[in-house]
Amino acid sequence: GAWALTKESKILNCKNNASALFKRDIKAVAGNDIRLAGMFNTEGNGTAALTLSGCHNYAPFTISHPKIRCLGGIGGGVAAKTMPVTITDCHNHGALTVDVEPQYATAVNYAGIVGLFYGYGVDNSTVTGCTNNGAIVDKMTGTGDHNVAGIIGHLQIGVKISSCTNNARIESDQAVGRSVLGGI
Repeated sequence: GAWALTKESKILNCKNNASALFKRDIKAVAGNDIRLAGMFNTEGNGTAALTLSGCHNYAPFTISHPKIRCLGGIGGGVAAKTMPVTITDCHNHGALTVDVEPQYATAVNYAGIVGLFYGYGVDNSTVTGCTNNGAIVDKMTGTGDHNVAGIIGHLQIGVKISSCTNNARIESDQAVGRSVLGGI
């Protein structure tokens, strides 16, 4: 599902149980990359305050599409351009597996909570009390960067992470390019 964000949006106590199998032969919008999540994506917007609290993803995601850019059990791509994003007490229980050669020479980002989080210097964005309990498996090939973690795959300035825990395996087969693996 998707939400249209207004000046201040709240997503509270939601659960996702629907798994996703996103295969190579599914057509993406021409020129667009793919950002998938159990709950939401705000990439490209980031002008509305967003609070996400008490949400759970129980579904596994298996991705084999070459335009994948971001994948997260809770948020795929998150942008806090002018307003803060607050993620509290959210938990991923589903395994995330990416098995494809990406079309990007740059970075592919995925994690149990948020794949890619742009803070843009909005200093009061936070990720607090979140856990990842699903294995994160990177089977991608190619020469691009792979940012893989239990909580946030790639984090830019302006986001504070506290009291978060990764309880699951983080695995990468990446032999070419650069892989960055982390528990948090």
